[in-house]
Amino acid sequence: MKANCNFLSVISACLLGLFTTGFSHAQKPPKGIVPAEIEVLASVLPKQVKEWKLIASRGWQGQDEWLESSATRTFEKVTLNEEAQPVTQKVKLRIRDTGKFPGSDISVFDDFTPGKEELTHRLYMNSTPVIVVEKGSRLYAQFLIQGRFILSISFFDVPKNELGKWFETMNLPLLSGVDDGPVVNLPKSYVSRSIDELKGKDNASIFEPTSHVADEEE
Repeated sequence: MKANCNFLSVISACLLGLFTTGFSHAQKPPKGIVPAEIEVLASVLPKQVKEWKLIASRGWQGQDEWLESSATRTFEKVTLNEEAQPVTQKVKLRIRDTGKFPGSDISVFDDFTPGKEELTHRLYMNSTPVIVVEKGSRLYAQFLIQGRFILSISFFDVPKNELGKWFETMNLPLLSGVDDGPVVNLPKSYVSRSIDELKGKDNASIFEPTSHVADEEE
């Protein structure tokens, strides 16, 4: 657990060094696109991958900096290392709809230029911009899809050269049918949902979104 926390700290440090949100209390309330439903995002992620076991499949929609929705699936398999010792490999896939909100993780891709520095590697994969952070046996990759969706792939003890294979398991063409819709202020109410497909749970409630940016006074 401690190793995982250290790795996530490295990821946070690397990504935070790439961008700043640039929002202040002097700005107008945030605007964005109302995100797609969880089921739409979940349909992009594979349900079955040969030789891998699906151990978690969850979805969420609510508010972060802006309204956001996401779907996450985690796969696992046990293999043998060079010393013939069992190793549990894990892959976590997550697709998020940021609603094109400027303060979301899409800001990481502002002025995107391929290159490598320290633990971070920026490149294109099938014409899709991706930022990869590596540390030891851990890998974390973020893909920008259609300037709106963030696809994250996390590897735990999985060879980094398998990133392309997992990227190809995604049904990304489904996202091309998602209408951008109008750019709007935060709605007065929004349905928050949390689902667990493997346990058959779907919790929903209506809440009133709050803005993290104060209204500009005229």
